[in-house]
Amino acid sequence: MTFYEKCLGGYVPQDITLPVIYDGKPVGLLLDGGHGLRDFTSGKCAPDGSLYEGEWNREMVARLLPDCRAIGFDARCLVPEDEDTHISTRAARANKIMADEPDKAWFYLSVHINAAPKESCDKNGWCKKASGVCAYAPKNGTYKLGSALDDSRSMAKTFVDLGRGGFDLAGNRSLPKVGYWEANYTVIYKTKMPAILTESLFMTNPDEVEFLLSEKGKETISSWHIAALCKYFGVPYAHVIG
Repeated sequence: MTFYEKCLGGYVPQDITLPVIYDGKPVGLLLDGGHGLRDFTSGKCAPDGSLYEGEWNREMVARLLPDCRAIGFDARCLVPEDEDTHISTRAARANKIMADEPDKAWFYLSVHINAAPKESCDKNGWCKKASGVCAYAPKNGTYKLGSALDDSRSMAKTFVDLGRGGFDLAGNRSLPKVGYWEANYTVIYKTKMPAILTESLFMTNPDEVEFLLSEKGKETISSWHIAALCKYFGVPYAHVIG
């Protein structure tokens, strides 16, 4: 049993009876927990080793998937394995699903935690100067089909707006003029569908690490993702949590 499967706690996805519709098609949502477990990905952890990003990301995907499916998204875990599946493999896997199931409007959501540059951190690896959530869209749409680049940008801005607004997760970073962050990370750049990458606070900030490891923190980050998806696709969030 993989770490992700353990986090699911025996949850078995059921058929979607009332799908969320986008552009006349049911929405398919590919959830990607970035990196791998501690035995497969070195360095992606808090300075004190209390938080390993790949494990936290997989737990977050396991939290998001049942809620997303309950809302009406055909949500799937793209990387259930423990290994750090190569980013090109992740993109290719997503594109194959899209090609095999063209009857759905596919979207890609990659879940991560941020880290400050080493030069900004103290001798123990900590940095309180960098805090808050953000969301990335690709810089350009070389691989995107149709309106996928515009959709990526719009979704990223929705996540940023809610993270900095209703969820009070802005932190102390300056917001780019476009209202979201841009980077050609492989998983959001080489996927043909709309795709964004979220950074759920900083694992180099001791206060945010404590929050991320708490049940309140995990629930807040999960709710931020769900609320942003609901807003973007026009699903009443109050109905989901009520």
